[in-house]
Amino acid sequence: MENGIRTKLNADFDKRTEQAPNTLDKSRTTYVAVTARRFGQQNKADWVEEKRQLGIWADVRVHDADDLATWLARTPAVACWFATTALGRPATDLTDVETYLRDWSGRGRTHPVPSELLVAGGERRRAMAFVRSALSEPRPRALHVRGETHEEALVFVAAALMASAPDERERWLARTLIVESREAWRWALRSEQAQPLILLPAFADFDLGASATRHAFVIVPEDTRHTGHADVQLDPIPFDAFAQVLIESGVRASDAERLARDSGGKLSAYLTLTGHHAFVPPRHDEEGTQLDLLLVGAWTPSNSLSADKLRGDWPKTAAMLDALAKAYLRDAEQEDAETRSERLKYGWEPEEDHPIPSASLPEPTPTDTVGHGIERLEIQGIASAPAACLEFAPRLNLLAGDNSTGKTLVLDVLWWARTATWAHAMAWPGPVKEGTPGATIRVGSPNTPDVESRFDATREHWSRPANWPTPRALALYARVDGGFSVWDPIRNDTSSTPGRADMLSAYRFTPEALWNGVEEHGKTWCNGLLRDWIDWQYRRTGLFDALKDVLAGLSPSDEPLRPGTPVRVSMHEARDIPTLELSYGTVPVIHASAAVRRILGLAYLLVWSWNEHREAARLAGQPVAEQVLLLIDEVESHLHPKWQRLLLPALLRVIQRLTGEVQVQVVASTHAPLVMASLESHFERERDKVFHFALDQGRIVVEEQPWAMQGDAVGWLVSETFGLKQARSREAEQAIEAAEAYMRHEPLPGHETPEKLQQWLQAVLPGHDPFWPRWLVATGAVR
Repeated sequence: MENGIRTKLNADFDKRTEQAPNTLDKSRTTYVAVTARRFGQQNKADWVEEKRQLGIWADVRVHDADDLATWLARTPAVACWFATTALGRPATDLTDVETYLRDWSGRGRTHPVPSELLVAGGERRRAMAFVRSALSEPRPRALHVRGETHEEALVFVAAALMASAPDERERWLARTLIVESREAWRWALRSEQAQPLILLPAFADFDLGASATRHAFVIVPEDTRHTGHADVQLDPIPFDAFAQVLIESGVRASDAERLARDSGGKLSAYLTLTGHHAFVPPRHDEEGTQLDLLLVGAWTPSNSLSADKLRGDWPKTAAMLDALAKAYLRDAEQEDAETRSERLKYGWEPEEDHPIPSASLPEPTPTDTVGHGIERLEIQGIASAPAACLEFAPRLNLLAGDNSTGKTLVLDVLWWARTATWAHAMAWPGPVKEGTPGATIRVGSPNTPDVESRFDATREHWSRPANWPTPRALALYARVDGGFSVWDPIRNDTSSTPGRADMLSAYRFTPEALWNGVEEHGKTWCNGLLRDWIDWQYRRTGLFDALKDVLAGLSPSDEPLRPGTPVRVSMHEARDIPTLELSYGTVPVIHASAAVRRILGLAYLLVWSWNEHREAARLAGQPVAEQVLLLIDEVESHLHPKWQRLLLPALLRVIQRLTGEVQVQVVASTHAPLVMASLESHFERERDKVFHFALDQGRIVVEEQPWAMQGDAVGWLVSETFGLKQARSREAEQAIEAAEAYMRHEPLPGHETPEKLQQWLQAVLPGHDPFWPRWLVATGAVR
């Protein structure tokens, strides 16, 4: 091994020496050799001495794996940068300054936000010089930096270090870490290095009192709500400096001046104007401190998560923000076309192919959403549901009723009506009888006549007339077997390019394909959950942030689904596996429960399909979909009741947050009373419907059921939706029916005496059952 390393070092030395440019003075230049293998101290000394004796270079040095490991261990910021940039495997919850600043700058929707803006103007340049001077002091200390927000304070320090001269900048970057969790913070505080680290806490609820250290400079980010002394106070950016930085970054002069003026020199206002996804750390102090939620675009009537929290904890602020947001929307509607076109440039309003972040969306109204896509579906002559007619609501449609009454068929046919594909088996009409009408599927869309498809028994094919409605809807179908289907109106519309063998008519995910990817026609159409999760997490992309948000939104607050550090689970499998940090420990996702795996699959496909659709729209030069259609068969499948009562309301929220202003329509089947109970505070009669499927004298009947709150799961069990007489076991129900017949003086055969009934009731009812008082009074046991 050592001879091989020496041979390689010698070959490189001869090559570099021979190919060195003539302008290079070797007598004044040090030759440095680097190998990623271990060479040994004596071997290094011998080789260096041998090359020095040649007298070609001013000096010769060699660094092997031990030297590199020591260097990375002594400079964690360099190790973090190396892992991210060279290996593509960033350290968990630690970020180097260069990556942090680049990611922050690139979060603008209309264009990146130049980091030079943070240090623009005389006052900020003087603050930048002070920060560098303070961080050069021999003894580490805390440095309090106050901006409009915590994030501005952190990013200012990062920009101040990045703006240094090249040699000085490299020294700063080698010592500086952005820390994104308490666990990583505890590690950083214990780390003793050759030079003190510079630590920037980028996580919520940072506590300086618990963070004192003699080994590191700590940047303490503060916002305008803090009082007392601050080492650095960031002032608004002067107009001229603001506009000049924007012009130098490529913004037109007229737009730069308008943005500088409209923002008033405040970074948070500028970030809102450009659609930048700003971070506002959660605070739990006095009510007035929540006002800056409005300034960063985090409050509108549609932002239900913030709205519910504020209305519960800070009702006065919530009422004020409601009024301000509505006033803004009213004023925006009154703008003329010229002003509106200017606002489009700044990201206040959406262009067709660039949906704006959901935080700045108005609440959809019934008139906004009615009229998109297929409103009516009528089925005739199909074996598993001979007749059904449904007029769908624009937002949420629930299909409830007994088994084998056609709920899954309706979902399958609706999928086919939207996508021209079958998610699994084609709807089968059954044997054709002479003289009977054939099987038909009829659909109706807004402002167009109904269109009918007939089944061709000879070709075993459902026809689709040329005028069949084709709404621009991204469709997802979560099947009860654990599989999923996705249809993209851009990537899967084979009708526009017939005969192409390199297009899929739809993405069909078996449980195996969902986790490991879809490969057909020699192409990888989807990497699968395992590979994409790892890739998104290691590259710290916005997709991983979106996945974390969706998982948090779809899981209970007391047991959230939080991604953990990927792990290897077998010496025979050369890949990392994503993990979840649960209350009882770290669990690889491949070992998660069936319920959690279904939630993970749904969350992943929501993020993946929407991102891939937006990317396809960009490449094709087309607008994004007008609607997202989500079909779910047995929404409660595998789920504990705690999750059952959470999922549908959470889905409506997270999809709207993910997709922005796009209309969302959900059609879901359920057998769970808790699913129905969970919607009692969310159901909107103008935009939601319930359809009841039942058997009536051997005939399947589908009816729209008027919405009526039942109070709890027991109330829903005995409602018309589920049709149970009692929310008890079958045996307990029979015993109580016999006892009630006796109390009506209509005893059932074999149950004529109270003694026999008493024995039966004692066998099937607990002592605290509410029926006992009635029975004891009726039989005279209690007077």
